[in-house]
Amino acid sequence: MNSFMPQSSDLLECFAECLSDGLFIIGVDNRLTYVNAALCEILGYDQAELTGKPLNHLLPDRVRASHDEKIAAFRTGVVDVKAMENWRSIRALHKEGGEIPVVIRVKAYGPGMNNIMGILRDMSQASAMEQELVASNQHLKAALMDAEESRIAQVRLIESFSQIFRTPISTVIGFADELRQSGKLHPDHADYVSTIRESGEVLLDKLNRILEAARVHSGRYEPRIERIDVTEAVSTAIRDVEDEFENAEIRLLRPSTPLPAIVTDRSAIAKIVRNLARNAVQHNTGDRPPQIALDMADEEGAVVRISIRDFGPGLPSNVLKYIQDRDLTHLALKGENPRIAQVQRLGVGLMMVRKLCDILSCRLCIESTADGVCAVVDVPDLEKQFDDRQAALKQTVG
Repeated sequence: MNSFMPQSSDLLECFAECLSDGLFIIGVDNRLTYVNAALCEILGYDQAELTGKPLNHLLPDRVRASHDEKIAAFRTGVVDVKAMENWRSIRALHKEGGEIPVVIRVKAYGPGMNNIMGILRDMSQASAMEQELVASNQHLKAALMDAEESRIAQVRLIESFSQIFRTPISTVIGFADELRQSGKLHPDHADYVSTIRESGEVLLDKLNRILEAARVHSGRYEPRIERIDVTEAVSTAIRDVEDEFENAEIRLLRPSTPLPAIVTDRSAIAKIVRNLARNAVQHNTGDRPPQIALDMADEEGAVVRISIRDFGPGLPSNVLKYIQDRDLTHLALKGENPRIAQVQRLGVGLMMVRKLCDILSCRLCIESTADGVCAVVDVPDLEKQFDDRQAALKQTVG
């Protein structure tokens, strides 16, 4: 083993041989005076084969001339010494002729700074991992494009089926109305016709909800931003749900001070409230009716809080966590998993609520206690939110 090391000693040589990076030293004639075992392993040589060889022997032919010029410039101080001492990416030449991606840094030392020590690190594995990552990203982008196309196709299919079923359902409802208004039906038959009509209305409503949820989930929902009275929008949604369910009652708790009007999407807020209120009515088993409370979530009047609460059995902790932690697209799945089954019973409305909240930057929180479930929606004033972000940006730039 060669021994030309600065302040040569067994300890220093042992240290150099234990390095996983390649280590080399060249003298004033640019020939290798020392190479460690790691460098030989990286490039496929024995130490005896490299000792005394020119440094450019480790480089591809196409860069040898320019490399010699850089070494000369480094010795004379023409190039930035600090820059040469930083890691640089180059291609090294393996004994068998192949090129290896490496990073290298060099430093001059000794009398007259004539000797140069360099460290060479094999980047083959990192380069391979980078290529795999690039390939994986390309596959991911392709998969996302396929998923988006699939999602659009799914919505179009639902729209198509909606149109196919809407006409016959509307026809059934229309004929049922004609028969009821004719006055020629036996009372028993009139009851049957009423049941047929009510069933048709329920089916048409379900169809509309599925179509609406599909459009929201596919990203095709376009919000209409305007200044609205949240109390009025919530009151209208409550009346819609009360009309939908027989003997349904929802208690509205208004704040002592009227809420300020905020800038958001009236239709989306109504959809959020209707879907959460439907769940509250369906799962309420207590003596008290479900309630919706309105309040401000901050002192600046920038966020309105809507709390929808039922008085029922509540949700098991594992189901609640399942709802909070996961994308609710799994609601359409079929399976024997009891958690999925319980989540499915909440309906596709909850999936739409989550998506609409994301669109309007609302914060959705669902909590469950022994007394029931409470869904809290914090609705920001989008105009104030935009102004606050602009002010923060100006302050940062300033």
